[in-house]
Amino acid sequence: MKQIAAAILLMRSNDSLSSGRKIPVALLRTFVVFVLLFLFMAEIMRVYLVMPFPGSQRFDSVDFAHWISTNIIWIRIICFAVIGIAVFRVFNGGRRWQKIMLPLVLTCYFAVFFLFNYRLDADVVFQQPSNNTQAPISTNTDINRLVIGVAFQHSGIRSLEFT
Repeated sequence: MKQIAAAILLMRSNDSLSSGRKIPVALLRTFVVFVLLFLFMAEIMRVYLVMPFPGSQRFDSVDFAHWISTNIIWIRIICFAVIGIAVFRVFNGGRRWQKIMLPLVLTCYFAVFFLFNYRLDADVVFQQPSNNTQAPISTNTDINRLVIGVAFQHSGIRSLEFT
């Protein structure tokens, strides 16, 4: 960590790129790890903040969840561009543990992607009923069914018509 901090402090924005100095490998690894964490969290939080999971409804998070859902395509594109560069660099000159860990982490991401997009998404979990029966409550013999009652009360007010 000390080397990363020292390298960041010693680099000048224009001189580091024009003089041919390379960005430290540890800084690049840290950046890729943060991009992967951001990608994981975007997928998880998009579903977690909307669905009734424990603790997810304790603060007003609908706007943030909507923003993530609206922009998830761009988040994925940008993150995969960075990860694609990392994959290319790892397989061209990376160490053996890097060549093993990066595909494992990407496999974990695709498992999270599948879980949160195809198993835990609201459209999958909460499906509309396929058959609705309307009957008086006196005919309901099954106590395990959900009964929703609607009562209309006539208040004597005439409806207004506009011509």
